[in-house]
Amino acid sequence: MDASMNAAASNELTHVFVSYAHEDKKWLERDYAYNLIPFLEDSLRRQGVVFWYDKGLIAGEEFKNRIDAEIDQAHIALLIVSQYFLNSEFIEAKEMPRIADRAKLGHIVIVPILVESCDWNEYEFLADRQMVPISRPLIEFTDSDIRWSNVRKEILDGVKAQVKRILAAQQRPRIQDNREIPSHPDQQLAVVIAEKEKVKRRPAKALHVTQGAAASAVATEKQAPLSEKEQIMSILKRYAAGNNFYLWPNVPNFKEAGARETMRIPAEETVLGLIDVTLLGSAKDGLAFTEKGLYFHNYNQLAGVISHQSLREATLDRSIGGAVRFEYQGRKTKLQLLGSDVKDDVLDEILKAIKNLTL
Repeated sequence: MDASMNAAASNELTHVFVSYAHEDKKWLERDYAYNLIPFLEDSLRRQGVVFWYDKGLIAGEEFKNRIDAEIDQAHIALLIVSQYFLNSEFIEAKEMPRIADRAKLGHIVIVPILVESCDWNEYEFLADRQMVPISRPLIEFTDSDIRWSNVRKEILDGVKAQVKRILAAQQRPRIQDNREIPSHPDQQLAVVIAEKEKVKRRPAKALHVTQGAAASAVATEKQAPLSEKEQIMSILKRYAAGNNFYLWPNVPNFKEAGARETMRIPAEETVLGLIDVTLLGSAKDGLAFTEKGLYFHNYNQLAGVISHQSLREATLDRSIGGAVRFEYQGRKTKLQLLGSDVKDDVLDEILKAIKNLTL
């Protein structure tokens, strides 16, 4: 294989950084009957997934600099969460801030794996994230080989789903002059605005129309206004971005079913847009837009809904932690898209656009 082929192969790798406390190293050791990381390494190697944890350190190498470099190139951060993990000053001070900063920019996906019971929900960087496995800590599955095999496969499927999303995101579309569309929604929006401004600056062509054609143009301008459903769909199409944002009529049936079940969406309403924030892709947690309102469900809160009319009267707030928050009739609600590659600022723009609708 020549140098160019080697470079291409390197670019196609998906890098996984494993953050753990040394007291939990058994989950990373092949000799442990219920090891996790070696199983994931072996299962994902052929898909170009490369794991890194501190076994990869070379003697004499600068410890902190190497860890920073590995976090910076990682696409996924697997966190082995236990009380030892939470108590680690090095993880809290050195690893998590860097991982959290990259996650906010959409450069890394955080997958926390709960291996033992601990007070993880008291820690800001974990409080709004979906733990894996969802039901209970990993250690509680080691009393049965069958149950262990099942939960380990569940984690593997979750990581595979994230790898698939990452690879899909790397295949970005291009605009007419072959420039690559950036991945960040703010930059995408800037490109769209720039393209529209270009069109506005084009010199107008001289028009020679007959009296009948002019009358036809006037009639066209007087078309009936868009329905509420059409206006909502227009807004979603304008801002939809990311591999976890699905638009009607291309919402996968199983995802729509999962969302309808947990978010309690009436059968007579159409799911116009769906943002899936689940690790395994069930869409049971996330947000759904219908012609009537916004439905939402997160693993740590009950299902909720706010009508478009109520949303137009609500107060939006982005001042705390980046999440989109709104208040209506004294009730405060937080909408956060952790687990999805859709950015909070995209949701903020969608909600603002719906608020500005005149129906």
